[in-house]
Formats: sequence, structure tokens, C-alpha cells
Amino acid sequence: MNLHEGNKFKMYNVTYGVLNNNSDKLAPIPKLSAAKVLLYTDIAKITTMDKEYENKSTPKGTVKEEARNALIVKTLSLAGNLSAYAHDKGDTELKTKVNVSDSGLHGMRDADLQTKAENVFDLATLHSADLIDYGVTAADLTGYRARIDAFVASLTYIGTGMAERSGSRSALTACFAEVDTLLVNTIDNLMEGFREKDPELYSEYWAARVIRDMGGSHTKESTTGATTAAASANGSSAVESTSGSSATSSSSALPK
Repeated sequence: MNLHEGNKFKMYNVTYGVLNNNSDKLAPIPKLSAAKVLLYTDIAKITTMDKEYENKSTPKGTVKEEARNALIVKTLSLAGNLSAYAHDKGDTELKTKVNVSDSGLHGMRDADLQTKAENVFDLATLHSADLIDYGVTAADLTGYRARIDAFVASLTYIGTGMAERSGSRSALTACFAEVDTLLVNTIDNLMEGFREKDPELYSEYWAARVIRDMGGSHTKESTTGATTAAASANGSSAVESTSGSSATSSSSALPK
């Protein structure tokens, strides 16, 4: 989610906290109690959707770098096993073929690294029976093959498809719109019933409905009269303070 959505999401949580802390007062109004539950469900949905969107935004460079590093680590390990075996057998040709270094592998072009890894894999497979005593198992070879394949795949990885990311972004935006509609058309209206019978709860609710940005300034939600309503309940003028206290929600079940 973007910065504005993050600020709005925090407002959702604080608002839910106020409602949840006063569940007993909402109970006589079934529609309001049901809306509170729906707000909780929508907040959880946004949390899940935001994580999914972030996971679908992995850049190509990150995927390739991780695959490359993983391949180099395993190549150094297997080359070391082969080199030890070659030394014991006096096989200078094999020892030369597997003579690699960390800096050398990192300095290779992608195509050269792939070729070197394939050669090491072929040599390790050829001497697999002999390498058992050097700690190389069949699972090690299978895992190395998988790392080579993952690296090769990363070379053509173009990141998550634009359409897929766009779809996730649209769904997240739609979910925010749903919560806004729930608040403005249902919860805000039903909370008007507390203006006279419970001014304290009424003021606390509208204080929670103010969107506060990460820099500390307050931004009144354009679709509500949050500040005006709270001030009216207290019998004061509608002046929004930039240092006023915010509502707390100690029993909110969702992470802020």
C-alpha cells in the first residue's frame, strides 16, 4: 500500500479499536455490531492482499542475484570435494578443471558461470561413487542440479507479469473503497445515535476517524465531518488541532 493508504489503514484500525472497546454499547444496534465485524474482516483482508501484492513485486535483479549466489556457494563446495579427491588420486587434469575461487566465479559472466557449473556437475556425477567418502551424496548432486536450473531460469525471469501486479493493485484499491463505503454509509450514520446519549463515545469515535499522516500532521477524511462532529459534541468550534490526542484501541485484535 502507498503512504496515504498506510495512514488510512491505521485510521481503520484505531476506529475498529474504539468500536471493539465499546461492543456492549453497540449491541442494542444489530446493524452497527454487524458492521463492526465486517470492518474487522475487511481490515484483515487488506493485510493479506497487501502482503500478496508485495510478494508479486519481486524485481528481476533480486531473483537473479539470489540464484547466482546460491549456485556459486554450491559450486565452490563441490569443486572443493573434487579437488580433494583429485589430489589423493594424483589426477592433475581433474584438479585443474575444478580449480575455482569465490572471486573468480563472482567475476564470471552469466553464460560462463553456467558453463562452469555444468562442467562441475558433470565431473561430480562421473565420480559420484568415489565422492561418497568425501561427503558428497546423491541428494547433494540433485540439489546442485536444481540450483543450476534455477540460475538458468533467472536469466529469463522478467518479474511478475504486469497484468498480475496490476490485478493485485486494483483489488487492494477496491478493498479500501469498500471499507470507506462501510464507514461513510453505515457506521458513521449509525454512530450519530450516540451524539446525545453518549457524547464521550461519539467524540472518541470521530477522533479516531481522522487520518493522521506519518509526519504528524492531521488530514481530515474528505468524505466525513470528523472534526466538526467531535467539536459539536463537545460544544466547541470545529478547529482541527495538529497536536491533539488520538484515540487509543488497546483491545484491537489487529496489528497496527
